[in-house]
Amino acid sequence: MKATVKCLGTAILVASLSGCVIHVNDDNEYDYDDWDDTSASDNWQERQRYNRRAIRELAVGDEINNVMAQMGDPDFMDVFMRDETEVRVLRYRTQHEHSDGVTSEDETTPLVFEDGLLVGWGELSYRRATGQ
Repeated sequence: MKATVKCLGTAILVASLSGCVIHVNDDNEYDYDDWDDTSASDNWQERQRYNRRAIRELAVGDEINNVMAQMGDPDFMDVFMRDETEVRVLRYRTQHEHSDGVTSEDETTPLVFEDGLLVGWGELSYRRATGQ
């Protein structure tokens, strides 16, 4: 009886401690069931790969709250008003450029939201939103 209770207790403990599940497929690509932001600084290459994959799955019209829930906090964020429209630009690191330990804007992909809805991503969308 004690062994059964102990085994059951161990199973419950293991289940409660499970977190991020990473599966490496045949192409050595990572699939994330969940991403823990605290590990982002530990392996920036995996985080970039995750960001690129997550951005490919976005759709115009996605709500900013849903995107941030999936992707976490952006590396950079700009907010401004254009006419009567609130524009938010979230930048996520997607391409390594400098081995200086600091993420710069040229290493990120901008996601452009107008009034809380995704209207585009990439530098062309950013230039259009900012009038550059």
